[in-house]
Amino acid sequence: KEQAKRYCVIGAGSSGICAAKTILESGGNVTIYERTDQIGGTWVYTDEVGNDRYGLPVHTSMYQGLKTNLPKEIMGFPGYEMPAQPASYVRWDEVLQFIRDYSDHYDVTKRIAFAHLVEEIKPAPTGNDTWSVTVRHLTSGLRTTETYDFVLVCNGHYHTPSIPTYPGSECFLGKQLHSHDYRKSDTFKDQFVLVIGAGPSGTDLTLEAAKKAKTVYFSHHVPEKLKQLTFPSNVLQVPDVLRILPESVEFVDGSQQPVSVIFYCTGYRYSFPFLHPDCGVQVDDNWVRPLYKHVLNINHPTMAFIGLPFYVCATLMFDLQARFCVTFYSGRLPMPEWDEMMSDHEREMNDRWSKGLKKRQAHMMGADYQGEYYHSLAYRAQIKPIPKVMTDMHIDSGRRKKEDLQNYRNDVYRIVDENTFVKLSVAIHHIRRSRQVNMKYCIIGAGMAGLAAARRVLEIGAEVTIFERMDQIGGTWIYTDEVGVDRYGLPVHTSMYRGLRTNLPKEVMGYPDFPIPAQRNSYIVSEDILSFLRLYADRYNIKTCIKFEHHVVQVHSTDGERWIVEVENLTNQQKQLHVFDFLFICNGHYHTPSVPKVEGRDCFRGQQLHSHDYRSSEHYKDKAVLVIGAGPSGMDIALELAKTARRVTISHHMERLAFPFPSNLSQQPDVSMLTKIGAKFTNGQEESFDVVLYCTGFRYSFPFLGADCGIRVQDNYVQSLYKHCININHPTMAFIGLPFYVCAAQMMDLQVRFCLTYFTGRQNFPPSNVMLDDAAQEFEDRLRRGYKRRHAHMMGPEQGRYYDDLARTAGIETVAPVMTKLHNESSQRFVDDLIHFREDVFKIVDEKHFEYVKE
Repeated sequence: KEQAKRYCVIGAGSSGICAAKTILESGGNVTIYERTDQIGGTWVYTDEVGNDRYGLPVHTSMYQGLKTNLPKEIMGFPGYEMPAQPASYVRWDEVLQFIRDYSDHYDVTKRIAFAHLVEEIKPAPTGNDTWSVTVRHLTSGLRTTETYDFVLVCNGHYHTPSIPTYPGSECFLGKQLHSHDYRKSDTFKDQFVLVIGAGPSGTDLTLEAAKKAKTVYFSHHVPEKLKQLTFPSNVLQVPDVLRILPESVEFVDGSQQPVSVIFYCTGYRYSFPFLHPDCGVQVDDNWVRPLYKHVLNINHPTMAFIGLPFYVCATLMFDLQARFCVTFYSGRLPMPEWDEMMSDHEREMNDRWSKGLKKRQAHMMGADYQGEYYHSLAYRAQIKPIPKVMTDMHIDSGRRKKEDLQNYRNDVYRIVDENTFVKLSVAIHHIRRSRQVNMKYCIIGAGMAGLAAARRVLEIGAEVTIFERMDQIGGTWIYTDEVGVDRYGLPVHTSMYRGLRTNLPKEVMGYPDFPIPAQRNSYIVSEDILSFLRLYADRYNIKTCIKFEHHVVQVHSTDGERWIVEVENLTNQQKQLHVFDFLFICNGHYHTPSVPKVEGRDCFRGQQLHSHDYRSSEHYKDKAVLVIGAGPSGMDIALELAKTARRVTISHHMERLAFPFPSNLSQQPDVSMLTKIGAKFTNGQEESFDVVLYCTGFRYSFPFLGADCGIRVQDNYVQSLYKHCININHPTMAFIGLPFYVCAAQMMDLQVRFCLTYFTGRQNFPPSNVMLDDAAQEFEDRLRRGYKRRHAHMMGPEQGRYYDDLARTAGIETVAPVMTKLHNESSQRFVDDLIHFREDVFKIVDEKHFEYVKE
């Protein structure tokens, strides 16, 4: 097996974390060197200014009270969006937490070498475009040099101040500081403040200074650009500075103003002090050259720079740039030739110079360039581009800032699809949300379905309570040694057994915008799924809504379509009634065993149990075990038992399976009867057994639903439901997760979004007769195709049709087609190669395609 390529990433800010995540997904080996002791780069706040405790210039420019100047909707990563909340413009600490959550989710954090300063990078003496990287551990002083195949420079460009020189500045008696060293607005209390510079920081910090200063003089040379802006009454716009006097400043128009604080908001210099001249990169007035598409070092293309362009959708661009690099570094596409890269670089720069741009604008994007830039990266690397809606929203938010500097952050954006967004003011958004704020939602169960429901309900601002019987989240993914009944005398809920590995690849088991963290294997252990669900609950702050060890006893309907829910607190046996407007039933369907009636069951002297109570193959060491049923659980458990049991027989009514089973595992047809010591089969043969294990599935069971809820279950057909989820008789109740042979988490999220479209009034329910007809026609169609009643909620290969039907009906986004394709492919692999299918490794390429990852 070829050794994984070694990657060095410099900086653990958002660009570095994103680059590392992309590298890990490609199978690379990555080390991230971070100067400070935490993740976040420029989003980290510290009271320190000047030099840090190691004598190095403080990296961050963050100040207290900063809110983003871009909406959060364009500040997430593809597949990992910022958490939902009413506001679009959020606080700096919320962004910092988001970056840390992203790093933890994709298992990047443990690859970071904190307090490690990169002192020098130069081409390795071995050649082959590898790199020698010298690093100093700041706490110990130890220097080490490592060789890497690739280097990605992700140190940002908001750390080295650019301060203009003015005659007389050395004689000024007041305070001078750059925005890099600004931390708190008290700096300006009762001062006469001169702000120099009208970029994003200059305009924002003029408003900050105006809150405490007596007067703020806002100096710039772009009066036309800012003439429409309205500033507080204590802000005066003035032209460029001519010279600085001891207690005042003279401007180019000859006017003078008294000044006690000079505040330079004059930007930053791109700085890479660790790059040896042999790296072949020069910085000329913030033009980093020569770079192919602002990323690849043309002279040594195994070095890349992530995040140089500005006026962009930053995190989305970081992700695109990282995927662009890794496409070539991983060998998926050959590295571009030097001539191609240099020609492209010269063409683009000449185009910029011809339009009057300066060198310092070499990496500027904005409305004129960013969309074309994203497209060029995606096209050349054959990767998914940034959706147009993101660029459009970026441009719109920039326009709004120019129109209404003081109020633009009140805008609320929402993404409709890849081409469309909607916008409303906070006031209008509050009115719309207020319809839901007073609505109370009940969710029964804190497993995968319940968490999906809670996340989406919290997004709309409603109140949600989740009742969970157990003392932790996870539902059927929780392992316990308990069988039969639990410590409260209730039937044990979970069917989890030791050593279980998923029978679907993790790539189809995550939520649409919250995938399972990257790891090499596609088929993972149950503990990893449980850990993933806990991450999801933490990410969306769901745990605060859960009442653990609360057992739902009864649910009844009120006349007004509300719900009375009787709940017992299992820790103190106290019962209480609650009233809710809407009810999501998310209690799963792998908890109530379905055991067939077999003649002679009462006579058999050995052990009988259902797979629900199976925990470990060690309990059956040296025993003869009959497994009845050859569904997914039956096949898996039979193979597990064969590792310890003396012999295992699997009984089923399918055609004889042709797998290379272990020598101690045999097949028999259906059981005709059990005897005192074993079983007789329909072929007339008879065998003796110590244990009979029923792997015969589960019953859909909702024992808490009163008759007035209007739900009945016949042979696992739950009726009457609109689109397998909404209770037609009482459409403020919904069931999440009934269909099986599906991409469960993806479908659950879709079902919840479907239901909330109606619950929130965005769409009106069809008349009940229309919903009943729809359900009846769908069921009759299943019967015509040979399905049984118990298959009423089975999806399998046709699951994509169901997802698209939900999405089309409610006008929402469907499940990506690749999920259905990969689910169907992996299911076929299960059938074709039961013994080895879990060795397959898959990778999602885009919304329509996946690929096998070769060893």
